[in-house]
Amino acid sequence: MSAEHKNDTQVTSKSTLTNYLSALLELGVFVFHILASRFFGKLAYGAYIFAFSIIELLAKVGLLGFDKSLLKSVAAERIKNNKMGELQALITSFKCVLGSSFIIIGILLLFAEPIARFNQDASMATSLKLLSPLVLCWAGMMAIASATMATRTMRYSLVIRGIINPLAMLLGLGVLVGVSQFYDVQEYGIIYAHVLAGFCVLVLSVYIFGKCFNLKEVGHHFFKMKTNWHLVRYSVPIGFAELLNQALARLDVILLGFYIRDPLIIANYGAIILLSNSISSVRYAFDPVLSPIVSESIETGNLARLEENLKRMVRWVSFLALPFYMVMSTMGDQILMLWGQSYVQAYGALVFLAFGHLFNAVFGLHQWPVVISGRSRLDLINNIVVFIVNLILNVLFIPKWGMMGSAVATTISRLLLRILQMVQVKIYLHMHAFSLSLIKLFVSGILSLVLVHGLRTFVEPSFVMYLLLSVAGLVLYVILIFILGLDKDDKKIVDALWLKLSSYFVQRR
Repeated sequence: MSAEHKNDTQVTSKSTLTNYLSALLELGVFVFHILASRFFGKLAYGAYIFAFSIIELLAKVGLLGFDKSLLKSVAAERIKNNKMGELQALITSFKCVLGSSFIIIGILLLFAEPIARFNQDASMATSLKLLSPLVLCWAGMMAIASATMATRTMRYSLVIRGIINPLAMLLGLGVLVGVSQFYDVQEYGIIYAHVLAGFCVLVLSVYIFGKCFNLKEVGHHFFKMKTNWHLVRYSVPIGFAELLNQALARLDVILLGFYIRDPLIIANYGAIILLSNSISSVRYAFDPVLSPIVSESIETGNLARLEENLKRMVRWVSFLALPFYMVMSTMGDQILMLWGQSYVQAYGALVFLAFGHLFNAVFGLHQWPVVISGRSRLDLINNIVVFIVNLILNVLFIPKWGMMGSAVATTISRLLLRILQMVQVKIYLHMHAFSLSLIKLFVSGILSLVLVHGLRTFVEPSFVMYLLLSVAGLVLYVILIFILGLDKDDKKIVDALWLKLSSYFVQRR
């Protein structure tokens, strides 16, 4: 094993573990949604989901793709030891994010009433206006988290996204539940809670940014340093591509709201979106780890290193994402009951939507070689094509099949996007992520899924029984992986972990 290969393996495993822990901690957001739905009611929750889906789209515009360009530019400047270049990249990004966020908030305040009239829902205007500050809060948080991750220091992102954000949302909810005892905030209570949390997260993110970078230096040069227009030209196409990608994730909710006009249906769909997103969140733990490696490999021309890391990370994402899908498809109806009995009717759509997220998780890393190799416009074209397909399919399917139509349209669109990116990585960079080890993982996962779903029809439909069935499926999945054989790198990591665990228990004795 070369020194570079060994270093990549060690850094990747440690950084990914940190990011994966962050993703697991973000499950605290689930608690926020469940409690919010329980405390403020399904109608208020459905209205919040619909309005927040629009805000999420606009927040992507506010971010302008600088979360992705920061991962590339900071890593590239650091490898050249160019401190002023790194500072210029940071300041350019933050200026653009702040400026675009304030512009979007202003436009949203102006057009909230027409949007509400178009949807024939007067209360929506108030919801959009109240939620508008989250454009700045979310875009700012994401830009700061990406800047810290570009240094290949993942603990700060863990603190911001995995600890502060979920805790702030739960704290905000607790405050509003307390306020509701004295004032009537039933209709907009969830919105007030989320906005309060957003401001807390942004302030604490700035504080944490100062732990990783020189905050005084950034402040001193903020208005003096020239804008890096090359970075802006690189970032803006990514921003629009990300907007379209976010539209792929939220267009179904918006169109479902326009066609169905029933907050109760939107509430159901919002719950399954949140659940299925947890599968894609597995890949998000790897994005900030792969992106600096892609940037460094492109900079040095070492494409063999890039392919090696792409294969390894796709394999690891697959290993972690398949169990999520197994649990979601096996006991998703029981999990939905946490929101309420009426949410169970969304189970069929959940299984279909979750499959799209599984495909997105496994093959989504192909986006990074496309974008960071300088083909941000190609990424934009990909997302334009997929957005148009998604729009057409949703318009065709929602009137016929409602919630299931949205899930089918969104899943087909996700598959198309990732297939396009895989083909482009092969054409332009002459590499792919497939390997014998990856095929073994797929075989293990498929066999386990088939067995679990076969047994599901024979057991009593209860949370405990489905949980036991899911655990049995996961155990079988791991056993099959070991029977079929581990990759050499994976075996070394497993051996190292086993050695550490053995040493720990021996010392405990």
